[in-house]
Amino acid sequence: MFNVICKDCGKEYHSDINRNGYCEECRSKRIAKSKHKYYESRKGTRADIKDKLTACEQCGRLFDAKMSSQKLCSICQLLKERNYRMTSSNQYRKDNQDVIQIKVPKGMRDDLKKYAASRNMSLTSLIRLSLELEKSIYSLPQERIDRITELITAFQEDSNDSEE
Repeated sequence: MFNVICKDCGKEYHSDINRNGYCEECRSKRIAKSKHKYYESRKGTRADIKDKLTACEQCGRLFDAKMSSQKLCSICQLLKERNYRMTSSNQYRKDNQDVIQIKVPKGMRDDLKKYAASRNMSLTSLIRLSLELEKSIYSLPQERIDRITELITAFQEDSNDSEE
């Protein structure tokens, strides 16, 4: 601890650093004075405030610009950012992904979505997984493929009998 003399009132006070500064009392007065000065400088008549407002380039609405480079109001800025994100996402999909549409009987779409959700998957990942399984099944020997086909046929016949 160092004994330091306040620049404002001349009182001696203790500080962690060895340089002239302001005691707690003078420091708080200086902070309050600077805040008050800033507040007074921001205050103005209605005409002064209107002169400080900026017109939005998009919609024409008057707004208080936070920076001199700000040209859009907050609503138009949000819409512009959203549009940018959408177009960049769409461009990525267009460049890197293909779209396949699958037609299913009415009501089956919701059943497929529920099934996928029960497996903690999206419908797209469920379809991808089924295609991978299909590919791996047909890489099996023909006897196993025939056995799997028999089991599937038997299962379908059992389920049809139970529905009737």
